[in-house]
Amino acid sequence: MEFKVDERIKFDKKLQTLEVDFSGLEFRSASDIDETYDVIQSEITKSGHDFWYFAVNYKDCKIALPASPAHSRRGSRINVMHSIGTVRYDASQKTASAIASRPGQGVLQGNFFSSREDAMAEISAMRSKQPEARKRGKLAPSKYSADDFKPLVGFLEDLQVLDVNLTDISFDNANDVNTFYDHVEEQIKATGKKWYFLVNYSNCKISMRAWVTYAQRGKKLNIASSLGSVRYDATPEFEAEIRSQASTGEFRANIARRREDALGMIEKMKSKAE
Repeated sequence: MEFKVDERIKFDKKLQTLEVDFSGLEFRSASDIDETYDVIQSEITKSGHDFWYFAVNYKDCKIALPASPAHSRRGSRINVMHSIGTVRYDASQKTASAIASRPGQGVLQGNFFSSREDAMAEISAMRSKQPEARKRGKLAPSKYSADDFKPLVGFLEDLQVLDVNLTDISFDNANDVNTFYDHVEEQIKATGKKWYFLVNYSNCKISMRAWVTYAQRGKKLNIASSLGSVRYDATPEFEAEIRSQASTGEFRANIARRREDALGMIEKMKSKAE
């Protein structure tokens, strides 16, 4: 992208507000959206607070059709994870309609305003109605420990496979995700080598609050330690989500119905690598 995302982000701790300036930008692809929201997520993490009022400037912002699904997905998630209340201003009718139609908008109903002054006045009104909102505090601690994941993560050394079983696991927030990935990274580091990843997603659930962290940690781990990854037995909703993320072109979905099929896909990867 031809702009620096972090230069378009401003925190006002006194007003508990995060302002994001998308004015004049054109998002052409899903990767443009993901790169932008990755930086926003990172800046929120560095801010020391999990919850903010969001004010987003959409003046002359264009979101191309290939970028629209990712914009909807990432925008919805960051709002669920970190927003006390959100306002947008100076959006075109097309952009406003696309945002307002997102799943989960609920009482926000888009919250569009013609000017920054009107948008900030709405945040002021929100703040007066819920003065204790910031005191929601940090995210809940993980309900899992590393010990919970020990029997679910193993190595099939003769096959060069890291075997992960996430059957019935429910990731409710970022801390659940971090506990899991911290354990997996530690196990891989101890081996000193890369592996093919085999992941059983049977009845695994990842809440909207956890998805961004799960995707970021997964991407980082795959780049650092994976020779190739295959997933299997995911629910239709989960499979659709993985395929949607893979559509950015950064990785292949590689989803199988059964374990045997997934292992077969890994064997094909090995053959191509030889």
